Amino acid sequence: MFGCSEHEDHRRADDALTEHLATPKRLDRLARTDTLDTDGVKQAWEGRRISRRNFLVSSSAMALAAAAPSILTMPVAAYDGGSAGSATTIESIPGETVRIGQFRMDVPDVASVESGAIVRFPNTLTHFLGALQPGLTIQQIAQLRLDNPGKGPHSIIGPVAVRGAKLGDMLEVRFRKLIPIDFGANFHNPLVPGIRTGALPDEFPAGQVIFFNWEEGSKNTQFRPGVKIPLAPFQGTFGLAPRGTQTVVSSVPPGQHAGNIDLREMVAGSRLFVPVWRDGARIFTGDSHVAQGDGEVNLTAIESAMREIEVQVVLHQGALAAVAEDDRWPMVETATHWICVAEGVPVPDQATAFRSAFIRALHNVINFLSTKAGLTRDDAYALSSIAVSFRITQVVDVNIGVHAMIPKSLFDEDLRQSIQVA
Repeated sequence: MFGCSEHEDHRRADDALTEHLATPKRLDRLARTDTLDTDGVKQAWEGRRISRRNFLVSSSAMALAAAAPSILTMPVAAYDGGSAGSATTIESIPGETVRIGQFRMDVPDVASVESGAIVRFPNTLTHFLGALQPGLTIQQIAQLRLDNPGKGPHSIIGPVAVRGAKLGDMLEVRFRKLIPIDFGANFHNPLVPGIRTGALPDEFPAGQVIFFNWEEGSKNTQFRPGVKIPLAPFQGTFGLAPRGTQTVVSSVPPGQHAGNIDLREMVAGSRLFVPVWRDGARIFTGDSHVAQGDGEVNLTAIESAMREIEVQVVLHQGALAAVAEDDRWPMVETATHWICVAEGVPVPDQATAFRSAFIRALHNVINFLSTKAGLTRDDAYALSSIAVSFRITQVVDVNIGVHAMIPKSLFDEDLRQSIQVA
């Protein structure tokens, strides 16, 4: 069930290999693969608008490889679990489908979908309901934050309900497309009354903003002359209605509902698994990034928006019913790793948050390896020390984020295929 693919250089195959792989049966299988634009692939192939040589690239090549494993090796095949459900498109309309800096449970659902549905979010907004645009000064950006006290800068779309979702369920989100607009910005706010952000606000009190641009399909953008940043678009914020009974929650702190986890591995092809805390699950998303380092230390990644987001949502009913609520945490899966996510609250201080986030991540890994991989808890603890990497996700969103990278390559194929998050 894990079909995910990460960013890698496009592969090319010669015409003979293309002819071998592109049999009617294999093309039909490719057409049924839900991580691809199947209509586009079919039209391109049948109309010969792309050459046979260029046909076998990236995810298309990988999907065909699943039909011919003896020729091309793919770590985990593109998902081939049957046809997707119906599609729902949600436009970004301020005040109706998009609100600034909050998860709002006191507003009607903007849409309601069934498990298996495709949800599309075209033309999303940059921060501050689209006000973040090239040419703004850092003082103007800071004023936008001051004008919205108690709120994050994010343009949050939602809530989207999933019919039948309830406490004890888990929602799987399959990121199918994440196509950014052509500009973005990195900034750290000035240290002024009402704003104290970033990891080192006292050392960088003046603030700064850098704007970036790129062509559609670009693999990188220029930071400074001689320095290029690789692009890997993802949603910094994707989550559900939070645990508890609050009707309005800031979009800034991440938690057991996921939300603003800022996990850079959450690119197209990855899967996010989130515990359901309230009826309908209620999906929220925003805070589009095109590049970020672990830590996101100055406050921001390259903040942008998406020309197109497409996800598939799958409800796993009762998946967490037997798990204590304190042990229900989001997970992410890529082609190469299972990723356990954890957050620490800075009470009484930030040092406490770092330790509590790490301990929570370690417990999440031990729980996963013991319940899903069949290891004893002692063996899970040992493997966590030997082969699992613990990383700081982000340090600038009130709660401290730590994520643990569990390599799938540790497990023999048969065991690896049997390990399922939900």
